[in-house]
Amino acid sequence: PAWLVKPLAVVVVGIAVWAIAMVVLSRRGFAPEASTRAGKIWRALEAGIATFRSPRIVWIAVTLAPLPWLWETWVIREVAHAFGLELTLVMAFSVLMAFNVAMAIPSPAGMGTIEAAGLGALTFFGLDASRALAFMATYHLAQLLPAVIAGTSVLAFGGKHFLGKDSLEDPGVRAASAARG
Repeated sequence: PAWLVKPLAVVVVGIAVWAIAMVVLSRRGFAPEASTRAGKIWRALEAGIATFRSPRIVWIAVTLAPLPWLWETWVIREVAHAFGLELTLVMAFSVLMAFNVAMAIPSPAGMGTIEAAGLGALTFFGLDASRALAFMATYHLAQLLPAVIAGTSVLAFGGKHFLGKDSLEDPGVRAASAARG
């Protein structure tokens, strides 16, 4: 769909312009002053790009980087089927791209923006809006829950304060718990 191709084209052109600018500037010996923030960012970019001088790394990046996207596309298609939404792989990939672009809009945990983008993509393809919304809400929840559980576990057991209470790893909390019982 055109609504997907145009933003992707902008991203591809932007990356190409950035890559060409990096090559031209680095070959001309440009380097911002080391003590500045721009200098630190420049050195980090150079170090990251230097890894791509290896053909092996380029091959790994080109062949392995798309795999999670392909897997996620397939999962979206299969899960949508459970909601009575018949998607092709292209439609599922469009939904994936739509809600990934929507994550650029700041909102806590992407609440609302991901659902709206997915709903927009699914209804663009002529699918039932109520089923599409139910699918997107469930899919987002399935993506969010493991992160919330993992984050809560880290906070609870990692020596940090959580909701105003000390974690279980805090020796004072452990001693107080043992004294109680």
